Amino acid sequence: MAELREPKDVDIECQDGSTRTYTISKLPARAGMKLVTQYPLMATPKVGDYGKLEGLMLELLGYVEARLPGGGRQRLATWELVD
Repeated sequence: MAELREPKDVDIECQDGSTRTYTISKLPARAGMKLVTQYPLMATPKVGDYGKLEGLMLELLGYVEARLPGGGRQRLATWELVD
C-alpha cells in the first residue's frame, strides 16, 4: 500500500465518549481523480451500483490509519477495521 501523503492526525470522538486518533492523508492524483469522479455518481439513488460504491468507499478509507493503543498504526483496509 502506498505511503500516506502529508499525513495529519485528527482526534475523533466515538459514540461511547472516548476519543480515537486517526491519521488522514491526501490522495495520490490517480486515486483522487477516480474517487472524485466516480463516488458522486455511485451515491446517486437509482443511478449507482451499491457494490461499486462500497468498493470506492473502502478504497478512500484505505488512506486512513487508526492509532493503536500500543503506539502502532493500522491502515483501514477492510470493512472489519473500518467498523
